Formats: sequence, C-alpha cells, structure tokens
Amino acid sequence: MYTTSVPTTAKVKTDIQRIKRILDAKWWLQYEEVDLSMHPERREEMLAGSGSLRILPQLHANGQVRVSQARRPLLQQCTH
Repeated sequence: MYTTSVPTTAKVKTDIQRIKRILDAKWWLQYEEVDLSMHPERREEMLAGSGSLRILPQLHANGQVRVSQARRPLLQQCTH
C-alpha cells in the first residue's frame, strides 16, 4: 500500500486511515506500507504499477490497483 505521512487534504488522510483499519482487522493478511514522503525513491515503482496514477492511497494487489470508492471518479478522469 502506498501512502504518505504528509497528506495534502483531510480526505487523503481519512482514506489512508480507513484502508489501514480494514487491512489491520484482517490479522492474517500481511501488507507493506510504503510512505512516499519517507521513501520518495519508491514513487517510480508505484507509478509503474499503476499506469502513472498519482492518487494516494493506492493498494496494489494481484496486479490490480485499488483506490478508495470516493476517489473512483477521479481515477476515471485520470485514465481517460
């Protein structure tokens, strides 16, 4: 999961917290959180895996990119 500890909006912060709560509730599920503000060198990896999508947070799973429901309209704008 790609996140940032320096969110630009309250919405981004809320989305990150929500996804982390969901993932943490699944105690058997392991995931890696990549904080791009702490590890900017991993940004290219995120962009390559998402087709250059810059929306945070991003969850990459099984070759697919997931973003929060509320951000899907923005995702559609970015991919068309």
